[in-house]
Amino acid sequence: MRSTLVFVSLFLAASWLAPPLARADMPVRVTVDARAGLRSISPYLYGRNLALQQDSTDLLRASGLRITRESGGNNCTKYNWRLDLSSHPDWYNNVYKQGWHERAQRLQRDFTDLQGLFGFQVLGWVAKTDAVNFHEQEVNPRPDPHLNLCGGGKPELYLQPWTAKDTVDILDYWFGPSGLKLDPARFHYWHMDNEPECWMSTHDDVCPKDFSPEECVRRYVAVAREVKTRYPQFRLMAPGFTSEWMWWNWNNNFVQGMPWVEFFIKRMAEESKAAGIRLIDVLDFHTYASPANASDEDLLQEYRIFYDPDYKFPGANGCKHYPDGGWHEDQKVEMIFARAEQWLDKYLGPGHGITLGVTEAAPAHKSEMVTALWYASMLGTFSDHGVEVFTPWDWRESWWEVVHLFSRHAGTQRVESRCDAEPTVSAYSSLAASGKTLTVILLNRSAQETASVQIALAGFKPLQGPATTLQLANLPEDRRTFKSETDNALRKGTAPAGGGGVTVSLPPYSITAVVLEGAVAAR
Repeated sequence: MRSTLVFVSLFLAASWLAPPLARADMPVRVTVDARAGLRSISPYLYGRNLALQQDSTDLLRASGLRITRESGGNNCTKYNWRLDLSSHPDWYNNVYKQGWHERAQRLQRDFTDLQGLFGFQVLGWVAKTDAVNFHEQEVNPRPDPHLNLCGGGKPELYLQPWTAKDTVDILDYWFGPSGLKLDPARFHYWHMDNEPECWMSTHDDVCPKDFSPEECVRRYVAVAREVKTRYPQFRLMAPGFTSEWMWWNWNNNFVQGMPWVEFFIKRMAEESKAAGIRLIDVLDFHTYASPANASDEDLLQEYRIFYDPDYKFPGANGCKHYPDGGWHEDQKVEMIFARAEQWLDKYLGPGHGITLGVTEAAPAHKSEMVTALWYASMLGTFSDHGVEVFTPWDWRESWWEVVHLFSRHAGTQRVESRCDAEPTVSAYSSLAASGKTLTVILLNRSAQETASVQIALAGFKPLQGPATTLQLANLPEDRRTFKSETDNALRKGTAPAGGGGVTVSLPPYSITAVVLEGAVAAR
């Protein structure tokens, strides 16, 4: 079940005007410089939620998926690892078995390069018994599942208090000599609970209505200190900001005159300084942004909300409180990740080592090629900017094809690309670790027009002969085409190369990788 409360205003008319694609005699120009903009690409961009619950071992291995968030969404908050039980706030608060230990053991047993992402409990209450569940099947009509009916509405019957030490003790059980003896290197990331801005609603059986941002930070700090004191090698992700509205607001307002994200960064910086150790490693967002009625064109521009200073997001809502907490109807530039990076530098200083991640995201339901382009746009943007973790909540059949293309055929080091037809055509380029393969992934977001693209290379000398192309286009609806590394929808071809460049044709709504063998040129 999708674990978010999404607050959106009336979706406005499209605000971007894409440049027309060039005529055949004036192709789109892409410039790639293999010696500029070098940045490591995190393998943990290639992730999803609950893969071990839903997918086969063969599929996960073949696709190149590298991380799976297995703790769930709202279910994580009241998880009792000792009993392997959690209270489900979206289903009467009933208590159910979760299977964390079994999935962690399967991950270590069946995979060699898949990370497991689990979580700590911060709110302070966890499940203690499933003996007092509400039996909805015995009632007709069935009540609203969000009602607090477990235990007759008495939390003390199905929950118990849970301290910072209690939650962190799972690490001793998993990695200690008398526990499961799991390899801590396979569980490098831990997220700190889930969507705290919503606890007053999602966990209203125990979270008071006046729960404050300061109290939220205090509880996060207590758990983070416990983890870092005992297991400093783990990377902590926090807090899982719920949605576009809640990136900016706590209980519908700024916090002490600043956006909620900024306040959280400021306070975690202060507490890290006081503790003498960094208490957060990855600033974690949930990026539910576009409403269900978003047009295809607007959805395909959603990737621009993270860093683009020129993009006025039609679904902008929470950012209209920026910069002073008032209401500015004309404020539609989100630029949320760029701003978060500025706030991190402001409060922790340059070189702080904190990155960004997204552990839940989902586009509106559209055709497979539109959502494939949405996903590829996110992967390309996050690669360009050094985002560390991306695990979408929803998953579409076409995304197996996209994650396979990026994880198996893109390089490990991002290099600079520029395209003169943005935002209709984008280019995301990378080098293999050997420096002998350059991959340029091209996205054509036009529904009707074919794009003729000329790639001009700098700093890379390709071998003589045509370049290899790998293309995704016209993916079928509601049917998985990805079966294995050899049985999938990638169409292999070639593109003319010569004179330091490559010419390639991009069909409407397509994703094309141009793979060049050669070497980085000496300066």
